[in-house]
Amino acid sequence: MLDQFLHYLTVEKGLSDNTIEAYITMWAVLDHLRSKEIQDISRVDRVNLRAFLTGLRRQGLSTRSIARNQAAIRTFFRFLLLEGILESDPAEDWESPKTDKHLPDILTLREVEVLLEQPT
Repeated sequence: MLDQFLHYLTVEKGLSDNTIEAYITMWAVLDHLRSKEIQDISRVDRVNLRAFLTGLRRQGLSTRSIARNQAAIRTFFRFLLLEGILESDPAEDWESPKTDKHLPDILTLREVEVLLEQPT
């Protein structure tokens, strides 16, 4: 099932290798579900998925990392729905956690001067 999902991401969605690497998180999700004795993917519900994300929070992952994991989970279950493997999506209508916004770094005055001194 995960091999089909990764093939879908690579071939049909055309995602880059780095993006695909981010979706490897689904192995951790499935391991978590197996540890809760959930072998049948159709038995997964929103509570199971939230428990996984809560575990990530307890491990100290940033809000941004948790949001990435949540996005991967949503995409995976949407894929299972599209493939007819599931009849309903336990991650449907899931809201992503709010992530902190950071201002971009700015150049120092000296860095600007060096740039302006470059030949054109």
